Amino acid sequence: MKRFATVSLTAAAVIAATLVPVGAAAAAPANSVVSSVDAMFAEAAATSPEPSTTPAATPTASAGSPEASAAASSGPTTSTPPRAAAATGKTRGDLRPPVALRVSPNPVNQYAAVTMTVATTPPAAGVRVAFQSYGTTRASTWRTLATVTTNAAGVARYTFDPPTSGAMPIRAVNLATGIASRPVTLTVNPVFRPRTIAVGWPAGTPEVDRSYKVPVVVTPKGKIGVQLQRRLTGPAQPWTNLYAGGGSTNANGVASLLFNVPDSRASQFRVVTTGPGAIGTIPRAITASAFGTALYNVPLQRPAQPGQLIKAQELTTENAGPGYPITYPKSPLKAISMFGISSIQLGNAGPPDCTLSNAPREDCTIGNQVNPALQPAKQYRFMYTNKRMVPNDCPLVPGGSHGDCKVTAKAGTEGATALLFVPDNVQPGAKVVAWGHPTIGQENECSITRGIDRISWTVPRSLDGPSPAAGSTELTMTGQMIGITGTGSGFPSTVSGPGIAAGTKVASVAGQKVTLDKPTTGEITGPLTFSASYVGGVDLNILDMEGFLDQMLAKGYIVVMPDYLGIAVNGPTSLQKTYMVGQQEARDLYYAAKAIRTPANPVMGWAGIPLPSNQFVTMGHSQGGSAAMWAGVEKKTLDPETGLNLVGVTAVAPAGDLNTITAFQWDQMEAWALAPELWQTYSNYLPALAAANNLLSPVGKAAQPALEKACTTEAASLAQDEPYLLNPAGPAFPAFLRWGYVFFGQTPVIEQGHVNSFPKNLPLNLVAGQADQVVLAQPLAALQQSFCNGGGQVSAYWTPVISGFLPALASGFGLPITGAADHLTVLAWPFGNNVGTTGSPTPELSAGSVLAFTEGRLSGAPFVRNCDQVQQQMPQQTFYQNGEGDSLPGTPASENSWYINTPLGVPAPFGLQDYLGSAGVPVPLAGNPGPAPASVDSSPQGCLMTWGDPDTYDVNDPNTPANPACTPFGLFPFGEYLYFTHNIGTGSWGIYPTNGTWHY
Repeated sequence: MKRFATVSLTAAAVIAATLVPVGAAAAAPANSVVSSVDAMFAEAAATSPEPSTTPAATPTASAGSPEASAAASSGPTTSTPPRAAAATGKTRGDLRPPVALRVSPNPVNQYAAVTMTVATTPPAAGVRVAFQSYGTTRASTWRTLATVTTNAAGVARYTFDPPTSGAMPIRAVNLATGIASRPVTLTVNPVFRPRTIAVGWPAGTPEVDRSYKVPVVVTPKGKIGVQLQRRLTGPAQPWTNLYAGGGSTNANGVASLLFNVPDSRASQFRVVTTGPGAIGTIPRAITASAFGTALYNVPLQRPAQPGQLIKAQELTTENAGPGYPITYPKSPLKAISMFGISSIQLGNAGPPDCTLSNAPREDCTIGNQVNPALQPAKQYRFMYTNKRMVPNDCPLVPGGSHGDCKVTAKAGTEGATALLFVPDNVQPGAKVVAWGHPTIGQENECSITRGIDRISWTVPRSLDGPSPAAGSTELTMTGQMIGITGTGSGFPSTVSGPGIAAGTKVASVAGQKVTLDKPTTGEITGPLTFSASYVGGVDLNILDMEGFLDQMLAKGYIVVMPDYLGIAVNGPTSLQKTYMVGQQEARDLYYAAKAIRTPANPVMGWAGIPLPSNQFVTMGHSQGGSAAMWAGVEKKTLDPETGLNLVGVTAVAPAGDLNTITAFQWDQMEAWALAPELWQTYSNYLPALAAANNLLSPVGKAAQPALEKACTTEAASLAQDEPYLLNPAGPAFPAFLRWGYVFFGQTPVIEQGHVNSFPKNLPLNLVAGQADQVVLAQPLAALQQSFCNGGGQVSAYWTPVISGFLPALASGFGLPITGAADHLTVLAWPFGNNVGTTGSPTPELSAGSVLAFTEGRLSGAPFVRNCDQVQQQMPQQTFYQNGEGDSLPGTPASENSWYINTPLGVPAPFGLQDYLGSAGVPVPLAGNPGPAPASVDSSPQGCLMTWGDPDTYDVNDPNTPANPACTPFGLFPFGEYLYFTHNIGTGSWGIYPTNGTWHY
């Protein structure tokens, strides 16, 4: 094998005594730009016409040595034409053309590597050769680039980067004889070379993972690559390129670079040109902030696998700002205390006493109310990688199954956020509870991780009829007054407009009648403006969980509460929402639970927690109940993917049969709050289907853009008298049917082998309110029957109905508590039931049902299936309290039914209402009659809900819900069955789900 003596020098080593590369540590020049090596070369030539021509380092001689000086003076040193230097001798060591010198490549770009190879003829080792160029500086002379000694084959090689452009004669000189090779003309193509760089750095302190546009200008004008670089503060730290921080200037020397700092470590930043002859700006010290809402900036670079922690913040005033750490808000059900219900009395369920008292909110900490010996739970919010599941259109095909609608996984990962509570007594192997929150809205302020502030909105409303006389306090308004709250809620609305005294507030709301706290001052000549507010997203969830959250933390469980993908985050991820995409919501719960198993990482802001167990339960209310059930459906896929083990599901009023909910709520107020979320999500993923199959009424279509940006509480207040959706029984029926296939693809079923099948062996606890007017109670009853009949492992808790006298009980949810629990009060219903069998008479609120089921699943206790007990036909027992709080048993008149009979005239306070029956769903009774004896007089408050105008229905159709009766009792709707397949004789609520069919 031949060996070549070689020298490889870049332009940075052409004159080593004066050159400083970009990466060298040197004092910065006054123009704030580190000079390029070639600029310094030119400056040296201008001030010293005869600089040293010997490289700083050669294989045979060092700079300044006698040999180097001799080499520098060898050969022509005056303006000699290149052709004059030809070989004249033929002794040993001569350089003989044409093989004497080869140059490759030729032509070449300025600053690119060129290799010169010389060979002696005959081959002679140890010959010292000088490689020279002509006119490399302003002086027209031959200048030595390097001196190299030939190897045993008589060959020597030298590589250099030509710093100038144009025609460059090259030759090699035998230093022993002075004989030169025939010159070779090297053609060097010019490359743009800037002299200075100006950068417009972001003002103030940039946020971690937030992208900023940084203007860059190079002079002179021209096109060249530019790159942002970072160097961590500390000894011997290298410069690294910022991800996606490169670009090129245009012909005017201008570029806009993406400046995105990946973490909050102290760093220096600069901009450099790319390629040979690089220059760079003076380093700028910047430490990006990871505090506040910087958590929500999704990184440009993310882990490729879902369920990986990206970054975290501990929720403290210092890290996250005012409002943190989160404390319990004041319960809007303060009057619940009149029943004597507290966490102490029940032991295992109930709201913390501080939410019902006048204690300051800051004293109502989370995680040590049940056990004051503990410290408050630590709170974190964190970002983790998630996978987006994209809904598909799935029309029914011949031989296909209704709802056999697979959802596609989008390539790559996206950032999603979650809230985490870690109890003071947490131990390694702690069990995990993943909570799916109810529908709050899909804007950032509605989220549970960042929505701590009051959600405020303003709506105009006009009088229904003539203006009352001055001094009146009662007004009858046009349209829904939902969301306009009175003083009983704790968040009174304010009123302004002509004829209204300054500072007027709403005292109470009953139907369309609004009572003011100040009399009117004159005639009302225009619309009134009602300004209302409600708790933020996180507060709404804490209220929802107040009856069991602290108890779970006291048991050492870790509670994680993810926002659904697309909510809370900044950037493109926030543009696609995922409302009621069950496969997505299942992954939100699973991946968030997986991410908290990440070891501590200070760069991520993650202090770490003891490694949790892989066992966890999912639970949720409303949309969250559906998410929890879908976690069960996806268990077969996500358990092995994540290494987790889902052991139980609690679904509180879950949105199960979307088709039935949509069809029967089309003209109700609920459609104004929920349909915009559904349409926003699915029309985004399936725009062609939405364009061809519109479901929105004209007024709904006009309101859709505004409602998409509203939280649910705001959306409810914007409801109008007109239906939000089209009538599914009219010309829009084909459109509803077409969407029905897609919505059925979001309906969990017990049919094994179906793409939506819930595992038969996974325990499911269903919690439902008998007067639920949002997720209708009858479909929930049919869901329970379907799952039980299909062999599912089901337990259920149905809140009892109260008949007879019910003392005034204010609700901050904007609705009065009536004779039965509705959708909003199901977890805080102030009357008890028991879970399990008749042999377990422990009185529990519905929140206690959630806790008991969770504890059983995480402890490995045997699951008690109660599907065979479907009717609550047991004697009732009532407990009263005297003035000292002592319990006095009493047995007022009652009957064996699934209603609690509270006799007239019983003074408050009285105790927990309990009956020792099954927790199963009541069987359907003929006509679904209301409770007896006696009934609640609802005239002061109006009906909870009515059907639309009966004239819009076919009254000849026996399945038409033409009865506009009020529905405060029993399984909603009162007096009618939603499924035409119901059978009173067999105790069936009808076939769940509707399998894509429709009936009216």
